[in-house]
Amino acid sequence: MKTLINNAYILDENFKILKNYDILIENNIISKIGKNLVCDVDKIIQANQNLIIPGLINAHAHSAMVLLKGAGGNSLEDWLFNYILEKEKKLTQDDVFYGTLFAILTYLKNGITTFCDMYYFPNSIERAVGETKIRASLCLGYNSVLEIYNYNTLEELYLNLSKNPLLSFCFSCHSTYVCGEQQFSDIIKLSKKFNKPVYTHASETLTEVGNCTVEHNKTPIALLEEYGFFDRPSVINHGVCLDKEDYDILKRYNVNVISNPSSNLKLSSGIAPLYALKQKGILIGLGTDGACSNDRLDMFKEMNLASNLQRVNIKNVEPFSPEEILKMATINNATALGYKNLGLIKEGYLADLVEINLKSFNFLDENNILSDLINSCGVEDVLLTMVNGEVLYENSKFNLNLNVEEINEKCRKIIKKLNQN
Repeated sequence: MKTLINNAYILDENFKILKNYDILIENNIISKIGKNLVCDVDKIIQANQNLIIPGLINAHAHSAMVLLKGAGGNSLEDWLFNYILEKEKKLTQDDVFYGTLFAILTYLKNGITTFCDMYYFPNSIERAVGETKIRASLCLGYNSVLEIYNYNTLEELYLNLSKNPLLSFCFSCHSTYVCGEQQFSDIIKLSKKFNKPVYTHASETLTEVGNCTVEHNKTPIALLEEYGFFDRPSVINHGVCLDKEDYDILKRYNVNVISNPSSNLKLSSGIAPLYALKQKGILIGLGTDGACSNDRLDMFKEMNLASNLQRVNIKNVEPFSPEEILKMATINNATALGYKNLGLIKEGYLADLVEINLKSFNFLDENNILSDLINSCGVEDVLLTMVNGEVLYENSKFNLNLNVEEINEKCRKIIKKLNQN
C-alpha cells in the first residue's frame, strides 16, 4: 500500500516548517519526503497547504477512567481513596473495554496516535486497541490495592498479551505509597527478563513526599533508587514535588519524567518544575493522566499548560520554545516509552501523522505557526489522524468498523451503574 500526502506544510525532524512538501508512505513507513514527488500510489491525500505533524503521544493515561469523570475530591489523596477506589470496585472487564474504546475514539479525534495506559483488566485494553488500530503501550503490574498479582501471574499475563504489533509493554507499580518493595522487585525482574521499561507515579504531592519521608526517611525518588527501579530504563509520572537530591538522582540514571499539568492543577498537586528539570538535562514528556483528574484527553491543552505555567515562577526568560514543547508531546514521549522509530516526520519512521487545519481561526500568520500550535490550536483543528499508515479519522468521521453511537450509549449505562449506591 502506497499513500502520498501532497502539498503539505510539514513539521520536519528538526521541528521546523517545510512548505509545499510531499510525504510518501509505503505500508506503515515514511519512505520519502520531498517536493513534487511523482510515483504510482494507491491513495493520494491532498493536504492543500495544511500542516502535517507527528502524531501526538499521550505518555500517561488511565483511559477507561472516562467512566469516572466528575468524581469529587479536594486533593489527590481524598479523590483517590475516598471516591475513585470505591467506584472502581464496581468495574468489570466489559466496562473497561467500552471505557477504553470511548477514550481511544477521543484520542483519534484529538490527534493522539499513541497512548500509554495504566489500568485494570489489561485483556480488555488489548481488545480495545485491536478494535481501533491505535498504537499503545500497556503497563502491566500492580495498579492499585484492588488487584492481586504476583511475579508468575504477571509473567503469564505478559506472554499471553504480546501478539498485536501495535501494542508494546512496560512493567509498572502504581506508586511507593500503594506498592511495597516486593512488588517493585517483581516488576524490575520482569523488566530485565523481557527488556522492557519500568513505570510508576512518583512525588505527585507534598503529602506523598512527607509520608514517605516519615515512613522511610527518604523521598519517593530516593526510595525508588534504593529499590533499584532506576537501574532499568524508567519513567516517573508527575514529579511535582522534588528536592535537589531528587534532581541529581533523576539525572544520574537518565530517568524520563512525564508531566501531567491539567491533572496536577485539578487535584491541587502543584506545578511541576519543568524548567529545573530542563536545566538538569532530564528528558520531559507529557500526558493527560486519567480523564477524571483532567476532564479532557487533550494534548494541545497539556502543551499549552506545560509552556505557560512555567512562566508563573520563571521571570524574564522564555522557559521553553514551541519546538521544545512539541518535542515533549512527540519524540520525547516516544523515547520515554522505548520506541525507536516514532515521534518524528522522518524517512524510515512509522507513519503516525496528524493533519492540522491552517485555514482555521486559530492560524492567521504563517510566520507564527509553531507558537499558534501551542497557544491557539485546539482539537477542533485536527482534520486527519493516521496510525501506522492507515487513516483512522478524517473530517469528523472515523474509518473504523465500530458503532460509535452504541459505544457512547454503553458508556452512559455503565456510568449510571457506577453512580448507584
